[in-house]
Amino acid sequence: DGRQKILVAAAQPHPDISALRQILDQYGNYEVELKLLKTESKKLNPDNYDLLILHQLPSKEVDRKLQNQLLNSKQPKLFIVGRETDIRQFNKAQKLLKVEPMNGQSNVVDAAFHNNFNAFQLDKELTESIENYPPLEALFAKFKSTGRLNTLYYQQIGDLVTEYPLLSVGEEQNVRMGFICAEGIWRWRLYDYIEDQEHDALNILLDQVIKYLSIKEDRRQFKVRPAAQLFDENESVQFRAELFNDSYEPVNDADVSMSIIDENNKEYSFLFSRVNGFYSLNAGFLPPGNYRYTAESTRNGETY
Repeated sequence: DGRQKILVAAAQPHPDISALRQILDQYGNYEVELKLLKTESKKLNPDNYDLLILHQLPSKEVDRKLQNQLLNSKQPKLFIVGRETDIRQFNKAQKLLKVEPMNGQSNVVDAAFHNNFNAFQLDKELTESIENYPPLEALFAKFKSTGRLNTLYYQQIGDLVTEYPLLSVGEEQNVRMGFICAEGIWRWRLYDYIEDQEHDALNILLDQVIKYLSIKEDRRQFKVRPAAQLFDENESVQFRAELFNDSYEPVNDADVSMSIIDENNKEYSFLFSRVNGFYSLNAGFLPPGNYRYTAESTRNGETY
Protein backbone atom coordinates (compact mmCIF):
# COMPACT_ATOMS: atom_id res chain seq x y z
CA ASP A 1 0.00 0.00 0.00
CA GLY A 2 2.94 2.31 0.52
CA ARG A 3 4.29 1.92 -3.01
CA GLN A 4 4.77 5.11 -4.97
CA LYS A 5 3.19 5.26 -8.39
CA ILE A 6 5.45 6.68 -11.09
CA LEU A 7 4.48 7.67 -14.62
CA VAL A 8 7.23 7.47 -17.25
CA ALA A 9 5.88 9.52 -20.15
CA ALA A 10 7.64 10.01 -23.47
CA ALA A 11 6.79 11.10 -26.97
CA GLN A 12 8.19 7.94 -28.56
CA PRO A 13 10.39 4.91 -27.77
CA HIS A 14 13.96 5.46 -26.60
CA PRO A 15 16.53 3.16 -24.94
CA ASP A 16 16.63 5.51 -21.94
CA ILE A 17 13.02 4.63 -21.16
CA SER A 18 13.81 0.93 -20.94
CA ALA A 19 16.80 1.70 -18.70
CA LEU A 20 14.63 3.81 -16.40
CA ARG A 21 12.00 1.14 -16.11
CA GLN A 22 14.56 -1.57 -15.32
CA ILE A 23 16.12 0.63 -12.65
CA LEU A 24 12.77 1.38 -11.00
CA ASP A 25 11.69 -2.25 -11.17
CA GLN A 26 14.66 -3.17 -8.94
CA TYR A 27 12.77 -1.70 -6.00
CA GLY A 28 9.53 -3.09 -4.64
CA ASN A 29 8.34 0.35 -3.51
CA TYR A 30 7.69 1.72 -7.01
CA GLU A 31 4.77 0.96 -9.30
CA VAL A 32 5.77 2.10 -12.79
CA GLU A 33 3.43 2.95 -15.64
CA LEU A 34 4.73 3.78 -19.12
CA LYS A 35 2.91 6.01 -21.61
CA LEU A 36 4.04 6.85 -25.16
CA LEU A 37 2.09 10.04 -25.70
CA LYS A 38 2.46 10.09 -29.48
CA THR A 39 0.07 7.13 -29.62
CA GLU A 40 -1.89 7.87 -26.45
CA SER A 41 -5.42 9.16 -26.85
CA LYS A 42 -6.83 8.75 -23.33
CA LYS A 43 -6.95 11.65 -20.92
CA LEU A 44 -4.28 11.39 -18.24
CA ASN A 45 -4.84 12.31 -14.61
CA PRO A 46 -1.48 13.32 -13.12
CA ASP A 47 -2.99 13.27 -9.61
CA ASN A 48 -2.96 9.47 -9.84
CA TYR A 49 0.85 9.49 -9.67
CA ASP A 50 3.42 10.43 -7.06
CA LEU A 51 6.05 11.39 -9.66
CA LEU A 52 6.08 12.22 -13.37
CA ILE A 53 9.20 11.33 -15.37
CA LEU A 54 8.98 13.29 -18.62
CA HIS A 55 11.39 11.99 -21.24
CA GLN A 56 12.00 14.70 -23.84
CA LEU A 57 8.65 16.28 -23.05
CA PRO A 58 7.22 18.70 -23.98
CA SER A 59 7.50 17.58 -27.59
CA LYS A 60 6.21 18.98 -30.88
CA GLU A 61 5.17 15.42 -31.77
CA VAL A 62 2.58 15.20 -28.98
CA ASP A 63 -0.86 16.74 -28.70
CA ARG A 64 -0.47 20.00 -26.76
CA LYS A 65 -3.53 19.48 -24.55
CA LEU A 66 -2.47 15.97 -23.63
CA GLN A 67 1.00 16.91 -22.44
CA ASN A 68 -0.17 20.13 -20.78
CA GLN A 69 -2.17 17.96 -18.37
CA LEU A 70 1.17 16.74 -17.07
CA LEU A 71 3.18 19.94 -17.41
CA ASN A 72 0.62 22.08 -15.56
CA SER A 73 0.09 19.65 -12.70
CA LYS A 74 1.41 20.17 -9.17
CA GLN A 75 2.99 16.71 -9.07
CA PRO A 76 6.80 16.37 -8.75
CA LYS A 77 8.54 16.02 -12.11
CA LEU A 78 11.82 14.69 -13.47
CA PHE A 79 12.59 16.21 -16.88
CA ILE A 80 14.99 14.46 -19.25
CA VAL A 81 16.01 17.05 -21.82
CA GLY A 82 17.23 15.93 -25.23
CA ARG A 83 17.22 16.68 -28.94
CA GLU A 84 13.48 16.02 -29.30
CA THR A 85 12.47 18.34 -26.45
CA ASP A 86 10.39 21.35 -27.47
CA ILE A 87 12.65 23.85 -25.72
CA ARG A 88 10.31 26.82 -26.11
CA GLN A 89 7.51 24.94 -24.32
CA PHE A 90 9.98 23.49 -21.81
CA ASN A 91 11.06 27.01 -20.80
CA LYS A 92 7.41 27.99 -20.38
CA ALA A 93 6.57 24.91 -18.30
CA GLN A 94 8.92 25.74 -15.41
CA LYS A 95 11.06 28.59 -14.08
CA LEU A 96 14.04 26.79 -12.57
CA LEU A 97 16.07 26.17 -15.73
CA LYS A 98 16.17 28.03 -19.03
CA VAL A 99 17.74 26.54 -22.14
CA GLU A 100 18.92 28.56 -25.14
CA PRO A 101 19.76 26.25 -28.09
CA MET A 102 22.65 27.43 -30.22
CA ASN A 103 22.32 25.64 -33.54
CA GLY A 104 20.26 22.49 -33.06
CA GLN A 105 23.38 20.35 -32.66
CA SER A 106 24.48 18.34 -29.63
CA ASN A 107 27.49 18.07 -27.34
CA VAL A 108 29.16 14.97 -25.92
CA VAL A 109 29.41 15.62 -22.17
CA ASP A 110 30.87 13.88 -19.14
CA ALA A 111 29.63 14.23 -15.56
CA ALA A 112 31.58 16.51 -13.21
CA PHE A 113 30.58 16.19 -9.53
CA HIS A 114 29.68 19.38 -7.67
CA ASN A 115 31.03 19.35 -4.11
CA ASN A 116 28.49 21.85 -2.79
CA PHE A 117 25.48 19.69 -3.62
CA ASN A 118 23.40 19.29 -0.44
CA ALA A 119 19.87 18.18 -1.39
CA PHE A 120 20.61 14.65 -0.18
CA GLN A 121 23.65 12.57 0.74
CA LEU A 122 25.46 10.19 -1.58
CA ASP A 123 28.48 8.00 -0.96
CA LYS A 124 31.67 9.72 -2.15
CA GLU A 125 32.87 6.60 -3.94
CA LEU A 126 29.58 6.42 -5.85
CA THR A 127 29.65 10.06 -6.93
CA GLU A 128 33.22 9.73 -8.14
CA SER A 129 32.54 6.51 -10.04
CA ILE A 130 29.79 8.25 -12.05
CA GLU A 131 32.43 10.68 -13.34
CA ASN A 132 34.12 7.76 -15.12
CA TYR A 133 30.96 6.70 -16.94
CA PRO A 134 30.63 7.10 -20.73
CA PRO A 135 29.65 10.55 -22.00
CA LEU A 136 26.03 11.51 -22.60
CA GLU A 137 24.57 13.56 -25.42
CA ALA A 138 23.42 17.05 -24.43
CA LEU A 139 22.04 19.91 -26.49
CA PHE A 140 24.56 22.42 -27.77
CA ALA A 141 22.96 25.23 -25.80
CA LYS A 142 23.26 27.66 -22.93
CA PHE A 143 21.75 26.36 -19.69
CA LYS A 144 20.87 29.01 -17.12
CA SER A 145 19.63 28.41 -13.60
CA THR A 146 16.93 30.95 -12.78
CA GLY A 147 15.95 29.77 -9.31
CA ARG A 148 16.97 27.52 -6.45
CA LEU A 149 18.64 24.81 -8.50
CA ASN A 150 20.86 22.35 -6.63
CA THR A 151 23.31 20.76 -9.06
CA LEU A 152 24.81 17.33 -8.44
CA TYR A 153 26.76 17.06 -11.72
CA TYR A 154 27.82 19.69 -14.21
CA GLN A 155 28.43 19.11 -17.90
CA GLN A 156 32.10 18.57 -18.72
CA ILE A 157 33.03 19.10 -22.37
CA GLY A 158 36.49 17.66 -22.98
CA ASP A 159 38.66 19.04 -20.17
CA LEU A 160 36.36 22.01 -19.54
CA VAL A 161 33.93 21.80 -16.63
CA THR A 162 31.10 24.15 -17.54
CA GLU A 163 28.50 25.77 -15.30
CA TYR A 164 25.76 23.98 -17.25
CA PRO A 165 23.87 21.45 -15.10
CA LEU A 166 23.81 17.81 -16.12
CA LEU A 167 21.82 16.54 -13.14
CA SER A 168 20.03 19.00 -10.87
CA VAL A 169 17.08 19.21 -8.51
CA GLY A 170 15.11 22.16 -7.22
CA GLU A 171 11.76 23.41 -6.02
CA GLU A 172 9.29 25.83 -7.58
CA GLN A 173 6.16 26.91 -5.71
CA ASN A 174 6.41 23.86 -3.41
CA VAL A 175 6.73 21.49 -6.41
CA ARG A 176 9.98 19.56 -6.56
CA MET A 177 11.59 19.11 -9.96
CA GLY A 178 14.65 17.31 -11.30
CA PHE A 179 16.54 17.75 -14.55
CA ILE A 180 18.75 15.35 -16.48
CA CYS A 181 20.03 17.61 -19.24
CA ALA A 182 21.20 14.88 -21.60
CA GLU A 183 20.11 11.58 -23.09
CA GLY A 184 21.92 8.26 -23.05
CA ILE A 185 21.72 7.01 -19.46
CA TRP A 186 21.20 3.56 -20.96
CA ARG A 187 24.95 3.70 -21.71
CA TRP A 188 25.62 4.31 -18.02
CA ARG A 189 23.59 1.25 -17.14
CA LEU A 190 25.54 -0.95 -19.58
CA TYR A 191 28.88 0.45 -18.41
CA ASP A 192 27.90 -0.14 -14.78
CA TYR A 193 27.32 -3.81 -15.54
CA ILE A 194 30.52 -4.21 -17.60
CA GLU A 195 32.60 -2.76 -14.76
CA ASP A 196 31.00 -4.50 -11.76
CA GLN A 197 28.58 -7.11 -13.16
CA GLU A 198 25.79 -5.16 -11.44
CA HIS A 199 23.91 -1.89 -11.76
CA ASP A 200 24.24 -0.70 -8.17
CA ALA A 201 25.79 2.74 -8.69
CA LEU A 202 23.26 4.02 -11.21
CA ASN A 203 20.38 2.35 -9.35
CA ILE A 204 21.33 4.05 -6.09
CA LEU A 205 21.84 7.43 -7.76
CA LEU A 206 18.46 7.50 -9.47
CA ASP A 207 16.69 6.00 -6.47
CA GLN A 208 17.99 8.86 -4.33
CA VAL A 209 16.91 11.44 -6.91
CA ILE A 210 13.42 9.93 -7.12
CA LYS A 211 13.09 9.70 -3.33
CA TYR A 212 14.02 13.36 -3.03
CA LEU A 213 11.54 14.44 -5.70
CA SER A 214 8.58 12.32 -4.65
CA ILE A 215 8.73 12.61 -0.87
CA LYS A 216 5.51 14.02 0.56
CA GLU A 217 6.21 16.75 3.08
CA ASP A 218 3.72 16.84 5.92
CA ARG A 219 3.31 20.53 6.77
CA ARG A 220 0.52 20.16 9.30
CA GLN A 221 1.12 22.15 12.48
CA PHE A 222 -0.18 19.39 14.77
CA LYS A 223 0.69 15.71 14.41
CA VAL A 224 -0.02 12.72 16.64
CA ARG A 225 1.25 9.20 15.98
CA PRO A 226 1.07 5.93 17.91
CA ALA A 227 4.31 4.05 18.41
CA ALA A 228 2.74 1.18 16.45
CA GLN A 229 -0.55 0.25 14.81
CA LEU A 230 -0.71 -3.05 16.69
CA PHE A 231 0.25 -3.51 20.34
CA ASP A 232 0.66 -6.75 22.28
CA GLU A 233 -1.69 -7.37 25.19
CA ASN A 234 1.13 -6.86 27.71
CA GLU A 235 2.63 -3.85 25.92
CA SER A 236 2.01 -0.26 27.01
CA VAL A 237 0.35 1.95 24.38
CA GLN A 238 2.48 5.00 23.59
CA PHE A 239 2.02 8.09 21.46
CA ARG A 240 4.12 11.01 20.25
CA ALA A 241 2.73 14.45 19.40
CA GLU A 242 4.33 17.43 17.68
CA LEU A 243 3.14 21.04 17.56
CA PHE A 244 4.63 23.70 15.25
CA ASN A 245 4.34 27.48 15.07
CA ASP A 246 3.67 29.41 11.85
CA SER A 247 7.37 29.28 10.96
CA TYR A 248 7.19 25.50 11.32
CA GLU A 249 9.42 25.47 14.38
CA PRO A 250 8.60 22.83 17.04
CA VAL A 251 7.00 24.20 20.22
CA ASN A 252 5.47 22.62 23.32
CA ASP A 253 4.04 25.60 25.17
CA ALA A 254 0.42 24.39 24.94
CA ASP A 255 -1.37 21.40 26.42
CA VAL A 256 -2.16 18.35 24.26
CA SER A 257 -5.08 16.17 25.34
CA MET A 258 -6.22 12.84 23.96
CA SER A 259 -9.30 10.63 24.08
CA ILE A 260 -8.97 6.92 23.27
CA ILE A 261 -12.30 5.23 22.49
CA ASP A 262 -12.87 1.47 22.52
CA GLU A 263 -15.34 -0.65 20.53
CA ASN A 264 -18.09 -0.01 23.10
CA ASN A 265 -17.50 3.78 22.92
CA LYS A 266 -15.91 3.80 26.37
CA GLU A 267 -13.61 6.80 26.49
CA TYR A 268 -10.20 7.09 28.17
CA SER A 269 -8.86 10.63 28.65
CA PHE A 270 -5.17 11.57 28.81
CA LEU A 271 -2.86 14.57 28.87
CA PHE A 272 0.50 14.45 27.09
CA SER A 273 3.81 15.15 28.84
CA ARG A 274 6.15 17.80 27.40
CA VAL A 275 9.56 16.38 26.47
CA ASN A 276 12.42 18.25 24.70
CA GLY A 277 10.32 20.16 22.18
CA PHE A 278 7.70 17.48 21.57
CA TYR A 279 5.02 15.59 23.53
CA SER A 280 4.89 12.03 24.83
CA LEU A 281 2.10 9.87 26.22
CA ASN A 282 2.21 6.45 27.84
CA ALA A 283 -1.42 5.30 28.02
CA GLY A 284 -0.46 2.11 29.83
CA PHE A 285 -2.09 -1.26 29.19
CA LEU A 286 -5.47 -1.42 27.48
CA PRO A 287 -7.87 -4.39 27.21
CA PRO A 288 -7.61 -6.29 23.89
CA GLY A 289 -9.71 -4.76 21.12
CA ASN A 290 -9.85 -2.12 18.41
CA TYR A 291 -9.48 1.53 19.36
CA ARG A 292 -9.69 4.93 17.76
CA TYR A 293 -8.39 8.20 19.14
CA THR A 294 -8.66 11.97 18.86
CA ALA A 295 -6.12 14.51 20.08
CA GLU A 296 -6.45 18.24 20.51
CA SER A 297 -4.36 21.29 21.29
CA THR A 298 -5.20 24.99 21.50
CA ARG A 299 -2.47 27.56 20.94
CA ASN A 300 -2.79 31.33 20.42
CA GLY A 301 -6.54 30.98 20.18
CA GLU A 302 -6.43 28.35 17.41
CA THR A 303 -7.54 24.78 18.03
CA TYR A 304 -5.82 21.91 16.23
